[in-house]
Amino acid sequence: MTKGGNMKKSIYNLYTENKDGKRVIYNSYTGKQVRFEKEMEKEYKNILNDNFHLIKKEHLDLLISSGILVDEDEFRELNNFYNGIVFNQDFLEITVLPTDACNFRCVYCYQSGPYHNMNSDTANSLLVFLEKNCRKYKRVLLGWFGGEPLLQKDMVIYMTEKAKEICQKNGVAFVSRMSTNGYELDLETAKKLVKSSLLFYQITIDGTKETHNIQRPHIVNKDSYQKIMYNLIEIKNNIRASQLSIACRINVSERNYEALNSFLDEFKKQFGDDVRFKVVVEPVHDWGGENIEKNRDMIIDNKLHEIVKRFCESAAEKGVQVLMPMDFGRGTLLCEAARKNSLVFNYNGDLLKCTSAIYAEGAVRDINRIGHIDKQGNCHIDENLEKQWLKRDEDETIERYECKDCIGYPLCGGSSCVLATNIIRAGICENKQRIADYIEGIVVYNDLTNNYIEIA
Repeated sequence: MTKGGNMKKSIYNLYTENKDGKRVIYNSYTGKQVRFEKEMEKEYKNILNDNFHLIKKEHLDLLISSGILVDEDEFRELNNFYNGIVFNQDFLEITVLPTDACNFRCVYCYQSGPYHNMNSDTANSLLVFLEKNCRKYKRVLLGWFGGEPLLQKDMVIYMTEKAKEICQKNGVAFVSRMSTNGYELDLETAKKLVKSSLLFYQITIDGTKETHNIQRPHIVNKDSYQKIMYNLIEIKNNIRASQLSIACRINVSERNYEALNSFLDEFKKQFGDDVRFKVVVEPVHDWGGENIEKNRDMIIDNKLHEIVKRFCESAAEKGVQVLMPMDFGRGTLLCEAARKNSLVFNYNGDLLKCTSAIYAEGAVRDINRIGHIDKQGNCHIDENLEKQWLKRDEDETIERYECKDCIGYPLCGGSSCVLATNIIRAGICENKQRIADYIEGIVVYNDLTNNYIEIA
């Protein structure tokens, strides 16, 4: 036995029980979990009751190394960590919107016309900017967003190829990612993009063929589901890049909720043998715009816990890989807009901080547009506007959003949505329960994670 020193339980512990009936403690600060064999129930209760002096030394050492027991102020240490991320000078993140047009008319989408495309002058100014500035950084991440970015396919391919070439010439690591509906991601396009290090894709498929085609109607093709699935199967069978990662996102509503199981069956059949393909679930929210006003019956926020629980349980039973926040670790849910060296280049050359505020009105829209890029590749940024996205007041965060003991705080640092916390200042955190539900869902139901320790 050992006395346990000045140890205390981490405020970022989740205490639960997995599907096998084992007690589990998961720590979101370290991303590790400790599972207790059933005969170790007493050891588990010693932790709950702060009887650290009764815990066997070998178990105590495991609990300390896992972050379950600590002797430090985790919250203050995390704030120092997050300030380091916000003002990190090693990493440049660029998100490009080559168009705000889309070939789908999703019933919950906040975007609407008139639509615009980036011209060649603006595209070249961005590449000039990269040529001038990439040497300042160790890594460059180029993201593609829209609208549907692949409606400007030739431009996306060209700019990704050139961006990689520029970074390689200057000895800077480069990688790219894309949010796309997948309709135009045919095999030829995917090969070109993957060759240019565009390796990470989020593609939305809203359940089965029937539910997807209803929620996400294409402008001319009544069966876009088949086209997207065909593209993904072709990519799986013909592109061998091990670093390729495709997350298939399901926006869950009252209309497709019951189809989750059937979709997971189909996903398992097509992609279950390829770890590069994962699924992620997101409930339909009020993302703004006119469409959601006509379809408010779709919003499913009040069933979030039930959705995640059922989704994780079904995925685990079927052996489907699930993309979850705890896959990433500390800081990875910190909003992109909260980082100084993260910029959104709009189709017209405007420099923005937040993709979710592009269609905002009034003051929010004005604060989001922090500058512009000129033809010589020079970024002109209003520092006073930029600071509103970067400021971090830890004391206010504790009081206003109750972050200190939130299980998700190590992942997001209190800024999972800096638009809400810094700009709109709504006084509530929309992601608090969502992150907690995701974490509990994967800890309890998904045995695909291997970052755990057994106490037996």
